[in-house]
Amino acid sequence: PGEGCGFVVLMRQADALRDGRRIYATLRGWGMSSDGHGGMTRPEASGQRLALQRAYAKAGFPIDSVTLFEGHGTGTPVGDPIEISTVTSLLEPANGTPHFIGSIKANIGHTKAAAGIAGLIKSMMAVHTGVIPPITGCNDPRDVAPLQVTQSAIPWPENAPRRAAVSA
Repeated sequence: PGEGCGFVVLMRQADALRDGRRIYATLRGWGMSSDGHGGMTRPEASGQRLALQRAYAKAGFPIDSVTLFEGHGTGTPVGDPIEISTVTSLLEPANGTPHFIGSIKANIGHTKAAAGIAGLIKSMMAVHTGVIPPITGCNDPRDVAPLQVTQSAIPWPENAPRRAAVSA
């Protein structure tokens, strides 16, 4: 565990374009779900699925079109498998878009409340630079089809949408 802080400046896209601001990424959708049971330490697949469905409905594009998934990735035996299985259950592996997964926590630890903003910043910079960042500290990476893990930075795949998703 650790501590940290981070921030982003949000602006309506039309206003940012009008004012000539640098745009690193555009946030298109978000979703959350909690039934009040289980709490923060025991996620449920049904709640995660509902949050994802809400996020992609707001975003206006399917989860299959997302190239990079920034996972919550706490390294827990309950949370990580539920997160990964929920995402993979909603992906269509044959659609042609490669899907990568990582977590900033491998680099900085779990910074409590700051972990979500750190993952958002990492994902925004990946979209902005067109580079899929590596996951570090993972000595035994296991791809979980169709999700892939990369241990070195790679260029964003050609013909793949520059879209990232963040679980925080």
